[in-house]
Amino acid sequence: MPIRKTILIAATVYALLLAAWVGWSTPLWSLQLVKLSQYSALSSLGFLYISLCISPFLLLWPNFPLRTPLTKSRRAVGVAGWGFALLHGVIGFFGQLGGFVGLSFLTNSYLLATALGLASLFILTLLAVTSTRFAMQTLQFWRWKLLHRFVYLSTLLTVLHSLMLGTHFRSFSAWIPQIFFFLLFMLLILELVRFILFLLRQNQLPSVGRKVVTVLTPCLAFVLLLLIQTQSNIFSVHPSHDVQDQSHASEHVSDIDYKLIIQTPVLIQAGEPIPITLQVYDWQTRTPLTAFALNHEKLMHLVTVSDTLDWFQHTHPEHQNDSFTDSITFPKAGTYYLYATVQPVGKPELTVSTPVIVTGKKIVTAKKAPEKYAIEMITTQNIQASLLLSGKNPIIFQVIDTKTKQPVGTLQNYLGALGHLVMIHKQSLSYIHIHPTIAENVYALEDPSYKPIPFAPLAGHSALQAGAYKLFVEFMVNGEVISKLFDIELQ
Repeated sequence: MPIRKTILIAATVYALLLAAWVGWSTPLWSLQLVKLSQYSALSSLGFLYISLCISPFLLLWPNFPLRTPLTKSRRAVGVAGWGFALLHGVIGFFGQLGGFVGLSFLTNSYLLATALGLASLFILTLLAVTSTRFAMQTLQFWRWKLLHRFVYLSTLLTVLHSLMLGTHFRSFSAWIPQIFFFLLFMLLILELVRFILFLLRQNQLPSVGRKVVTVLTPCLAFVLLLLIQTQSNIFSVHPSHDVQDQSHASEHVSDIDYKLIIQTPVLIQAGEPIPITLQVYDWQTRTPLTAFALNHEKLMHLVTVSDTLDWFQHTHPEHQNDSFTDSITFPKAGTYYLYATVQPVGKPELTVSTPVIVTGKKIVTAKKAPEKYAIEMITTQNIQASLLLSGKNPIIFQVIDTKTKQPVGTLQNYLGALGHLVMIHKQSLSYIHIHPTIAENVYALEDPSYKPIPFAPLAGHSALQAGAYKLFVEFMVNGEVISKLFDIELQ
């Protein structure tokens, strides 16, 4: 069988196996679309990368034993890359975005990233259609060759599209972007060496010797790669925080054991109540958890956080069979993180999370009523993480009566505790939920004298990560729940 047909058949079988594996390993249809879109995009990048490397590779190693089949396979590999790019575009545009109607809800950054991807797909489609021998003879070789040079423009557009929209490119510390930039680095080396050799053959470059070229080429390629990598967070429409595999566990539960799976409308619009269904999956058995114990008076605590960490919401979804339901109104477009805390029957408390992307141009500003009470943080904004963990240097708050300007000493029990404090690391987005370290009877209503409210993790939490944290604290005073955001630095 000709090598080109073999490659195309193999790529088709690979696509079918990939779809079957995603269907088996991923429980919900909405998440299956996400996975298929991601994997088809990565597959397309892989095939296109191989097709781009073949020519410079054979130029540098002309005596390569498999030169003939490798040369013949180049166009088929490129067509396979186009096929996966088309699959990615169809799934993303129609399955996730909802088609052309969804464009009106995208921000300018998302529109630009989508346009770059569509332009790249258009170029790849032209190249795929003209990859036959008939097209080469009809266009004549020099026109055909000139047309297929546009693969480099398509590659540039694809890289920009990936950096802007790819969820795997939120952090360079993840393995996928590291491999991506390493392979891009190698491709730059091959192309630069090929270009320099071309100039040498044309007598347009002084003969500086192969050794000098060999040294300078990887250095230049490394500089170009470094510029792309350092600017990737500027291109990205996603926040720079790194959320690994859609879940963060609490400090004492492994995040690989459980996943938070959500179902939402295809388009999540800002300013509108969005119905949401949540399931906590045991990732080992591929089944949702169904039995939960009351944890601070509720079966689930859901904390929704904006990517800028300047908007928090604490709700309690309703439990129905193997899922929870809630309704969230997101104030503006952007990325949000949902942290769900539950306690499965017979198991320790765990927190799992997942990001969601909100579109639309509406901005909702909550109208604030005059505050009767205010929360102040007494603790200095820089403390030792080890001292906080040991309880020797807790985070201390006080509640102030805004009229009398005096501290309030009478707090009420709220959801099984005198207060709740959520700490989220600003870089890693690690999550911890802690409570006051003092007994509830200290704040009995018959004893209105002022007492500060210290918070510290309980025994069993692992070492806290140093760095900047956003704090979200809640108290109840005279039946009114009050909350406030603070910043703190753990050293």
